[in-house]
Amino acid sequence: MTTTTTTTSQTILLTTTTTASSSEARSSSSSSSRDRGNPSYAVKTAKQLSAGALSGLVEVSLTYPTDYVKIMLQLDEGRDGAAKRFRNSADVIRQTVRSHGVIGLYRGFSVVFYGALPKYMFR
Repeated sequence: MTTTTTTTSQTILLTTTTTASSSEARSSSSSSSRDRGNPSYAVKTAKQLSAGALSGLVEVSLTYPTDYVKIMLQLDEGRDGAAKRFRNSADVIRQTVRSHGVIGLYRGFSVVFYGALPKYMFR
């Protein structure tokens, strides 16, 4: 910040020069609070929340079948001396697709999706 003072017989001239970065910082912080009542701010926020939800949906949709297979193998204990139902991951996929179709790999997906939706929207 530079200050220059010039004195004449009748007036005092005071000139202040500020750096651009400090004035930009002040204007950006005050403009964000003013924009909250602006309809375009609401549209921008809605777009950002929707983009977060969509990215979460894509991620969960692509990774859920892998989690499903993992959980099925973890729950397959072979109780009371009985043989296990599944031999490996490919066997889980094969048996699930044979008995429930490809959509069977997404059984229980809605619970995970509804839990992940707010997580990804507000991240």
